Amino acid sequence: MKVVQSLNQNAVIVLDQGKEVVLTGKGIGFGKKVGDEVDTSKISKIYQFEYTSQQKLIVDSIKEVPEDILLITEDLLDKVEDQLNDHFAPFTTITFASHLHHAIERTKQFKTANISLQHEFKHIFPKEYQAAIFAIDYLESEHDIQIDDLEVTFFIMHFLNGLQKIDNMETMLELGNIINDILNILNRHLMHEFDANNIFYSRFIVHLRYFLMRKLNNNESKASELEELFDYISAKFSRAKGIVEEFMQLLSDQYQLTVEKSEQLYLILHVQRLLDELEE
Repeated sequence: MKVVQSLNQNAVIVLDQGKEVVLTGKGIGFGKKVGDEVDTSKISKIYQFEYTSQQKLIVDSIKEVPEDILLITEDLLDKVEDQLNDHFAPFTTITFASHLHHAIERTKQFKTANISLQHEFKHIFPKEYQAAIFAIDYLESEHDIQIDDLEVTFFIMHFLNGLQKIDNMETMLELGNIINDILNILNRHLMHEFDANNIFYSRFIVHLRYFLMRKLNNNESKASELEELFDYISAKFSRAKGIVEEFMQLLSDQYQLTVEKSEQLYLILHVQRLLDELEE
């Protein structure tokens, strides 16, 4: 493997079987010039890429990231993958390292992120939320790096993007806003404050999450025989039906989303279960 470009002392672009790849590893780029052979024993990660404009920007961003941050990020994301029992897409390490570098600088300058969806994301993406909390604790305990807790939201975004569970960041932010708006409507109708850790509340959040992700990604649910039960369920659980109607008005007016009766039916049943739980 011969060096095509040295990005920093811990990252190089090399030619491997006729294709350019990014190699990272402690000291792998130290003193290397174009045409030099790399020490393959120092390789920690291999990133295959094509010269799309987006990938070129990602690769170029390595030059702006302190060399130790890239290796710390690789260590961290290996642990996070174990936490999530999943694998990140290529280049997640590089994009996360860039964010981590700026997050460290913001924390040092006492500048906090201007985003407040942490509470919502805790319930919408519980596994990723726990992984983000773990990441912040791990960075401090293992690498003596302190990160503001408000970065949790951004860590969750990067994890979801790296796991390719969300098409883009804007979709996830919109998802968080919609669920927050729906929960505000629900809480106005509940007689008492609801325990956010209640299993029925959690199931309701999970249903909202997947249903809204389908809507935001323009994936319509198939016609269902359940629609035939809609009128019966609506009459039987009229209070829950009224709350869901407010959800529908919100989705239509503010987010231009329409919802099939089969989906409304599930929402009515979830809301009714929450109402029953409070009255027991």
